[in-house]
Amino acid sequence: MQRFKNVICHPSRIGLYHKDSPLMVLVYLVLFLGFLIGMLAVKTYNTDYFDYSDSSYVVSLICNNKNETTCEYKNHKLIGSSFVVTDSEFECYFLSGVSIENIKNSGIVFIMNENDMKVYYGYGLLKSINYSDIDSDYSFSINDVRNNESSAIFNIKGFYNYVFNSINLNYANNVFIGNILSILRYYLIFSVLVLAVYSYFINPSIAMGVRAKLVIYDSLVYFIVMFFMIVFEAKFLQYVALIFPLIYCSMTFSHILRVRK
Repeated sequence: MQRFKNVICHPSRIGLYHKDSPLMVLVYLVLFLGFLIGMLAVKTYNTDYFDYSDSSYVVSLICNNKNETTCEYKNHKLIGSSFVVTDSEFECYFLSGVSIENIKNSGIVFIMNENDMKVYYGYGLLKSINYSDIDSDYSFSINDVRNNESSAIFNIKGFYNYVFNSINLNYANNVFIGNILSILRYYLIFSVLVLAVYSYFINPSIAMGVRAKLVIYDSLVYFIVMFFMIVFEAKFLQYVALIFPLIYCSMTFSHILRVRK
């Protein structure tokens, strides 16, 4: 417990643990990383990334597109002529026969075929939905939607609301994995590699093996600050998380005279 307290609150005392085994250092690294990932998972999987306003936004894109079409959705089937709606956030391809390889948008892409639709994000498949699996029959035609026909507007919004609810979990998985990779990337580059070089200039007399252990201990504050960034949704703390390990490193290595082994 004393080691845990010193690692978090007293970086000048971290040098006391220069004889710790690599396994002990690894255990602390895994504990701090696991602590952060646990909070990230709680936050990620308790967030609704889409709501009814997203359905309304897609419908507004359709209404603003004046290209001629006979496309309509009826009896769990999409029929008529092709129709395409593009935007920086969403793209909808109705009966266009397009494949994701030919699409440049890395946002949410709906490729709607006759009997099913595929939803992509970042060029990766989020979900494939068969219209027959949708309980309600959200019948609508694109022309009725653009003519502001109330039942068509209601049904198409209900249809996309169903779709957004269906992809929320898979979208959360993408966000979760992306955030973990981003956290690890910045940790390895700034909180480990940079610290190793920085610590050498502060105190070059310390053996490399000991230096590596102390640098990892100093870097653990990165996970603590990132934890609070997630809890309070304070994005500026991600920059603080990169600065704190440097401060801890300065305090640790400036208090060590000489360690060879």
